Amino acid sequence: MKIIRLKKVLEQTGLGRSTLYKLIAAGAFPVQVSLGNSRSVGWVAEEVDAWVLSRMEARHIPALPVLAGSSISLAH
Repeated sequence: MKIIRLKKVLEQTGLGRSTLYKLIAAGAFPVQVSLGNSRSVGWVAEEVDAWVLSRMEARHIPALPVLAGSSISLAH
């Protein structure tokens, strides 16, 4: 298990600091771990990796059903 600090979490996720803490408060991002005193915290790297992967998987849009006789083309 590896613990990463805030700077690395922000780099890895592309989130801003305030957005990160809003997601934590909403239960939508892994909670930080205390590293001994009230000011030192870090995140479990595997949990952050799993969150990033879940966001990547969520972006996939399910295939649209093809309607009989439809002239709609999804090709770009």
